[in-house]
Amino acid sequence: MAPRRSHTKSRQGCVTCKQRHVRCSEDGPPCKPCRTRGTPCVYAAATAVTQSPVQRDSKKPPKPITAPIQAQRSTRSPEHDSRPSEDEPPLFPGQLDKRFFELQLMNRYSTTTYKSMCTPVAEDDYFWRTKVPAMALHFDFLLDGIFAVTAFEIAATYDNDSYVDAAFEFQTRSISAFRRHLDHAPPGTIEPMLCFSLMIMILALASAQTQPGAASSLNMGGNDILQSTITHFELLEGVWAIVGRNADYLANSPYISRLKLFEELPLTTLDPEIESAFSKLSDYNEARIGSTVNEAYEHRVNQISLWETCKKALSMLRECFAKCADETYSGYTLGWLNMAGDNYIKAIKSGDTTSLLLLMYWGVLCQKSGHQAWWARSYGGLLVDELVRTKLANLTDPEMKALVTLAQERVRQYRSKAAS
Repeated sequence: MAPRRSHTKSRQGCVTCKQRHVRCSEDGPPCKPCRTRGTPCVYAAATAVTQSPVQRDSKKPPKPITAPIQAQRSTRSPEHDSRPSEDEPPLFPGQLDKRFFELQLMNRYSTTTYKSMCTPVAEDDYFWRTKVPAMALHFDFLLDGIFAVTAFEIAATYDNDSYVDAAFEFQTRSISAFRRHLDHAPPGTIEPMLCFSLMIMILALASAQTQPGAASSLNMGGNDILQSTITHFELLEGVWAIVGRNADYLANSPYISRLKLFEELPLTTLDPEIESAFSKLSDYNEARIGSTVNEAYEHRVNQISLWETCKKALSMLRECFAKCADETYSGYTLGWLNMAGDNYIKAIKSGDTTSLLLLMYWGVLCQKSGHQAWWARSYGGLLVDELVRTKLANLTDPEMKALVTLAQERVRQYRSKAAS
């Protein structure tokens, strides 16, 4: 008889992950699951939650950006020297305390980062550049959200890992504060909540592509992109519930009134390959109804529910492909998971093949527009890669395997186009 293998299960994870019965990354505190969810991270050997390295009373800033600097005296006039240059990385002496680090982030946001939050058709530059920072003075979750988005933007622009670590810490703090705010959201706070909801979607994509403390900020081989995406979008459920109760307020909001409704966006013609792919996905979804005729009642009810859920998600995804092809409206792509609904998120978590294939094609659409924004640069392709590697690797249906191949080909095309 072969000897029994020794028990290899790690017992080094944090208490929070053990209580939630999830795998701990053991790289904390805070560990990656706790960072993503914005929950306290405590290890059994610790006496208290470890303080974040970006606490406002801390004196240790991230490492300075190492991008090359022009050492020569500038020959430009003082008038031109006073203007911030988007080509110059944000630099600061290594001994500046955290107040100055946060001031640096706010300056970067107000001169550069805010532009990636704007919707061209809404002409909302002033809103994101000026009004959102003003609102953030009254809401910690919004202020830390600004810092998190900006730190991720600096890290993506200058490939500086110390800013990745800071971004994750600000993200953890902002999400924790936002969860507390959702529990007791007072009237009149809808606008900052909506602003932060957009930040959550951007943070979902930005953080899914990065990992703190890594040699490279780009996450090229992890299996956490799907989970990170789901966690962030689930957080938005509370926002939409509150928004739904304040429709009259939204109708009179000067910012919201500038936005075009998704239903009002112009339609374009889908290319034949994508149209064919959606037809096959529709047929695959419809087939589940007939295949369950002789199944147990509970199983049949579940399949009917999944059929309805995926039918709605497919319809919305087809519309996204038709409406978001124009770069002017590509930002609306982010809303698809919310439009697909909570039942669709549950279908993904259950491992339903049709829902995963739909998610894969949403990743294709995200990759198509990834060159337009730093926070979406690699996300779509990485999501497709992860789904193919971990969730769709064992497909046997030739047509479904062909759908996967087409998605991979499209991702390669968009990556090549972005690199050229």
